[in-house]
Amino acid sequence: MKKLFLSFVIGALALSGCDLFVDPVAYNDTVVETHTKAIDAYNEYVDQSDATPLEGDLDGLDQKRLETIETVKGIRDEIKAMDDLKGDDGLKSAFADDLDDMISVLENQDSKLIELWKRMAEVEGDLPQEMIDEESAIFEEINQAADNAYTALDSAQEAFAEEHGYELETAPIVTP
Repeated sequence: MKKLFLSFVIGALALSGCDLFVDPVAYNDTVVETHTKAIDAYNEYVDQSDATPLEGDLDGLDQKRLETIETVKGIRDEIKAMDDLKGDDGLKSAFADDLDDMISVLENQDSKLIELWKRMAEVEGDLPQEMIDEESAIFEEINQAADNAYTALDSAQEAFAEEHGYELETAPIVTP
């Protein structure tokens, strides 16, 4: 009778969509792979900004920024919609929060940067030092946000791995 009851409980859990049997490593990898799509979209935007000189298509760059915001929002929503792992939503929440921070950078610092570049493009001759300083300050804010994001995501992954009994492996950095 106990075996029948236990079989019934296990069957009910399986049919209910309960995630008690999901592999935490696979879950981590799925969250990271989904998040990586947002990183790739942001990097495409950055590549375009690096390739756009002050005399270039800054309006086109701003349009790419707006498209990137929408792409990142969609990916953030995809992560938020993922099931928790055994009631633990810490990993997916950390990665979704990171994408909120990325959206904030795109909406604020990157927007300010494009507007500054438009003003710089209008300057005849040497750029005023205050414009150069403003650009440096914006880049510093972007870099600080990236550093904070890395630290937060690293901590979240470490905590998740410890909680679920596995060790993170460092993937080799592949350069083109």
